[in-house]
Amino acid sequence: MCQSLRRQMKRRFLFMSGEWSVSVPLVLQDESWMHTNIAREIVKNPDGSYARLNIRENLEGLIYYASVDNEKLRRSNLERLARENVPCWPNPGKLRMLDDRFEVLKRCVDAGLVDHEVNFVTFGTLPHSRRPERPYVLKIGNTHQGEGKILITSYEDEQALPPWEGIASVEPFFVGESYRVLFIGSDEFLLRYVNDESWIKNSLGADVEQLDISSMSKSFLDVIAHARKVRDLFDLEVCGIDYVVDEHEKFHFLEYNCFPGVGTSEEIASSAKRLFRQKMDIVVSEANSRT
Repeated sequence: MCQSLRRQMKRRFLFMSGEWSVSVPLVLQDESWMHTNIAREIVKNPDGSYARLNIRENLEGLIYYASVDNEKLRRSNLERLARENVPCWPNPGKLRMLDDRFEVLKRCVDAGLVDHEVNFVTFGTLPHSRRPERPYVLKIGNTHQGEGKILITSYEDEQALPPWEGIASVEPFFVGESYRVLFIGSDEFLLRYVNDESWIKNSLGADVEQLDISSMSKSFLDVIAHARKVRDLFDLEVCGIDYVVDEHEKFHFLEYNCFPGVGTSEEIASSAKRLFRQKMDIVVSEANSRT
């Protein structure tokens, strides 16, 4: 049997991630793991193992750290992994719930973690009765990285709104600087986003600066304390909580992200590698216990 085929047969576990700089070095350390950032449907083999559609493989467990653009595929894969109890980290059932950013926002509102008015609109257009004072932001769909967010500053903007399906949220627009509190296991990081090309500061193309938490003012320590409450509400070990901080250092919670970037700095990447390595071992151990 050729060496490449033997190596392929040993690969029982899949690391799904777009974080190449973090995940690929880990996969290269272990012949039983392989890496992909290509989204495919996960199907069940006759022997009870799993495979990606049209690929011959026998997957027994996964690390699922991938923000897949195809919403239908993302949801169906997470539902299968959760329903059939496939060894997987993070918990696919929890990821499936967190996939709906409006449900996440509603839970934050209900928990008293949002200090501004939020309207949820289920119609294809925005009724006049639900329009706040301009400027405001309309968020449509479950995409991230700035997609589906529309800044409304004028009557003309309102007239040009696209129709949408399902739910949307309407929130005030806050002027200030954009920050993210990033949690990786027990490690905490504070990031500032600068983007002169877009009002959405943490969209693609933004410059990211890692800040020293110990040197921040009390107002920013309040931001981190608030972020811990949001993290604890959903109990996910890796997450990013986004804020705008205005000129008076008053902070406003924006959203929760269950697939934040973890390759921003060497320190953050090292933290992620440590945690991911631990979770890979747990997935392997759980799969081995079933054989």
